[in-house]
Amino acid sequence: MAMTAAEIKAAGKQFVRKAFLETNATANLTTTEIEALIADLDAYLDANAAAINTAIRASVRAKATTPQKALGMAYCALRRAGVV
Repeated sequence: MAMTAAEIKAAGKQFVRKAFLETNATANLTTTEIEALIADLDAYLDANAAAINTAIRASVRAKATTPQKALGMAYCALRRAGVV
């Protein structure tokens, strides 16, 4: 289900904290751009939820909860980016 505008704003604040404040990195994106980034990725995930789910082998897909699948995907993305 797509994030609400309030959820996108909250996620944007968390993004700023992680991406810039905790790392002392220079903020190269505006608040509007960060919110657009989150909204666009959220829309992509909504549009491709079935394909993402199908990418998980059936034996695991049948047992994993939606939050577990989301956490697994998030961990993969964060690991690839070198965040974790």
